Amino acid sequence: MIRVESRTAPAHWAPALVNGDDSGLDPEDAKAAADWTASLAPGHVAGTEEEGPGFLRWHDAAPFAPYAADCAAFIIYFQEESKP
Repeated sequence: MIRVESRTAPAHWAPALVNGDDSGLDPEDAKAAADWTASLAPGHVAGTEEEGPGFLRWHDAAPFAPYAADCAAFIIYFQEESKP
């Protein structure tokens, strides 16, 4: 079974989170995005919601990027074991 959740993070991380392309990020942002993604394990970022929350001071990635940012709502898939 797949559980779907939505989490907020800086929108400029989208190429790195969704496509694995961090070439547009500076090294500090690339590390923060990678660390946030790792913290979601076993979740997988699958995309973004069409309508984002906009500018947020407090977003779900704040432990890794502690500044306010224009944010997107990222769709996270979690694979869960099926119960018999």
